[in-house]
Amino acid sequence: MTRTKATVPAVGYAPAWNPELDPLASAIREMACSFRPSGVLFAAAQTGLFAALMPDGLTAVEAGRATGMAETSARLLLNGLVSLNLAVHDGVQYRPLPALNDAVLMRGFLAEARAHHREAAAWLRTAAFLRGLEDVPIAYRRELLDGRMAERPGIRAMNRQLAQVVLDRMGALASQARRVLDIGGGDGDFCEALLACNADARVEILDLAGGIGMCQRFATGPDADRVTLRIDDARTATTDTRYDLIIINELLELFPQAEKRAIVERAVAALAPGGRVAIVKFALDRDGVQPAGAALFSVRMTLKSDGAYLESDDEVAALLSACGCDAIERLDIAGIKSVILGRRPGAAGILRERDGMSETRATAGELALWRELISVATSFRLAGVLFAAAELDLFSHIPPQGGSAAEIAERIGTSTVGAEVLMNALAAIGIIHKEAGCFAIHDDVRALLARGPRCILPEILQFRAENEIWLQLGDIMRSPGARPEAARIMESAHLPEYLTSVAMANQPAADLLVERIAPLLEHARRVLDLGGGSGTFSDRLLSVAPQLQVTLFDRPEVIGQNGPRFVDQIRAGQIVLESGDALDFTLPERFDLVLVSDLLHYFSRDEKRRILANARQALAPGGTLIISKFRLDESGASPPAAALISLKVHLQRPEAYLEEDREAAALLRELGLEAVTVETLDEAKSVVRGRAALS
Repeated sequence: MTRTKATVPAVGYAPAWNPELDPLASAIREMACSFRPSGVLFAAAQTGLFAALMPDGLTAVEAGRATGMAETSARLLLNGLVSLNLAVHDGVQYRPLPALNDAVLMRGFLAEARAHHREAAAWLRTAAFLRGLEDVPIAYRRELLDGRMAERPGIRAMNRQLAQVVLDRMGALASQARRVLDIGGGDGDFCEALLACNADARVEILDLAGGIGMCQRFATGPDADRVTLRIDDARTATTDTRYDLIIINELLELFPQAEKRAIVERAVAALAPGGRVAIVKFALDRDGVQPAGAALFSVRMTLKSDGAYLESDDEVAALLSACGCDAIERLDIAGIKSVILGRRPGAAGILRERDGMSETRATAGELALWRELISVATSFRLAGVLFAAAELDLFSHIPPQGGSAAEIAERIGTSTVGAEVLMNALAAIGIIHKEAGCFAIHDDVRALLARGPRCILPEILQFRAENEIWLQLGDIMRSPGARPEAARIMESAHLPEYLTSVAMANQPAADLLVERIAPLLEHARRVLDLGGGSGTFSDRLLSVAPQLQVTLFDRPEVIGQNGPRFVDQIRAGQIVLESGDALDFTLPERFDLVLVSDLLHYFSRDEKRRILANARQALAPGGTLIISKFRLDESGASPPAAALISLKVHLQRPEAYLEEDREAAALLRELGLEAVTVETLDEAKSVVRGRAALS
């Protein structure tokens, strides 16, 4: 296997804009930002913010004191929790969700958050792991083998309910079995459920030493005479006992194909005539693509063990058939899990499905809560597979006609299993597609993610760098002076490249804004684009109102890169480039329109006011000042993406935050502007405007 390092376009490469690709580009950017909800949860757990909220709630000031954060940091993190429905705010106090206001449940939740925080750090190295350039951390790889799932009450709660549901669905197979072998059953959940529903069952649990450690409770419990604990390896274990029922729960995905077969062969050999083997697993279609959560889970398994992957339901059915089972059936568990049943002996049977789910004795509300929390805690996985593909330059290595996993693996320098699992996950989230084992990429996606003039891969890799910072969010919020250099983008040499990527994301908003203010442009002559970055808004203004003279004002290092881009407009007198500091500038001209677009959120409240005061001074009598910004309501938590953007800029500068729409309007009124309005531009953006007096 080759170990060549693929290259991607250099950071700062400015892609050509194509409005037809905007919706797709926006969707890809949204996937690339999916790590942010996880980051908020991890930071709240790390700083002790969740615990501080119990039991009666706190104000932002009190939360800051309790956790060692500044008030602004605490408020923004709390708003992030509210935006994710992980806390509530009554306008004064922040409180935990009622369902989480329980000490035992909260401890379990925090344990889940810590575990997924560790996993998120590992997922950022996926490309290097798949290429064999770095080793996956041992603690992450051995999490299951060392019995650390005992520390994961959220997973345990779901597993307990799963065991009850599965046994209910199996009916007499479970309630009438006398001799049961639970392979890899170290958590004891299936054993417990079996003992409860079948008074005559005798259960033997087979697992490695780390797993069996979680089952010692059976040795001294009331059912000690009905449970046997056996330390052994399912791949090599043999026994003279014959069992009526053998359960293999979420075990096969930890192993490569040959070892999966070894486990199943030994299980089938240990069945009594007419006995059944039940293989419980995450449901996965024959292509390995749906449900999407299962395809992402397969990537997790590949990271945990070389060659491991989540097998499809059809693969398990075929494996049971190959090992001599007949009467093969599939039980669907709410579209999330599957139980593949096989009977010994008999010829190969047809895989049959029975949909639906029996009632369960588990608490439905608690299970729903755990699922919601774990969904937030694992949201980083979506971004993780996109980042890995970007680092591998995978999209440039998929042939136009498509290719097999083996062919593409050779091109990107990974194992075939690693490439297939990664591409299955990408197909699951709609980035590429798979048909009959062939992976292909749509032309529009190729235009954005393969090397070329419209490629946004550098932008995706900037999100990856941001992800690294968000994993440190808790520490940064408590130590604002210790922000890593990578977080201080506004102070770094990469500011022009960062603003270029922002400009590309802003193209749709620029179109909408220009359309909204078209009546103003008919009579305007001079426009100031304050903090205009790479000139996205200036360009769009001139496209509909070529009579304008637009002054594009920004920091020197930003303005320096705009000269070549606007050389024709500069010669024609349509654009004037001015460099300086928005906090301290004066210009001799007075402008009919001053535009402040996506600038204020990088500054403190006092700095926002200074910038707007300077903008106000630049207005001609009767001129209009327009603030184009991310929409944020008075709760500071909606839309959720805006609350997370506020945290993002706060990471860059400890004083910065995204102002609410009403705050922006209040600042304009403080500066004496008239007819101040707040308008919704689209789901993400708002326009706040005010007019200077005529005299």
